[in-house]
Amino acid sequence: MTVAAIAFVAVVLGLVAVLRPGVGGDLLAQARTAEPVPDASDTPAASGTPDAPAAQPGGSGENEAPPAPALQVEEAAPTDLGLEDSGHTVLVTWTDNTEPAANHQVIGGPAGQTPGNLADAEPGSGQARVSGLEPDQEYCFVVAVLSVEEIAPSEQVCTDRSATV
Repeated sequence: MTVAAIAFVAVVLGLVAVLRPGVGGDLLAQARTAEPVPDASDTPAASGTPDAPAAQPGGSGENEAPPAPALQVEEAAPTDLGLEDSGHTVLVTWTDNTEPAANHQVIGGPAGQTPGNLADAEPGSGQARVSGLEPDQEYCFVVAVLSVEEIAPSEQVCTDRSATV
């Protein structure tokens, strides 16, 4: 008999909630708009000092400076860039000024568009072949020596395919 009584009360309360949403709805609205109650560990007193700033999520709580940008090193920048344009392929050549020789990246793409890494070159090679190009599109290239701490970009060089038409 008690199970039936509990079931009856649950059904009646459910019907009241459905038929008269204002009865409990105000509490739900209040809960949604109320300020969250701070956890005891979030209060300054929990940290041992009354005026201690809250720790930043994901950090150690200390002021961390962003990493320094890479230093641009002009002496190591590739020079004397040249292009041998074959339509679908461009051979980019340069003088390697790194000592000891370092890896180089050819960065570029269609003129006026966002550049990307097009080719990597072995240390000391002084050239890289970029293929898969559209023969009727102009392309621009920069050769760069990149490391975690330094960057040495060349001057930009672009194809001039309108002159070969």
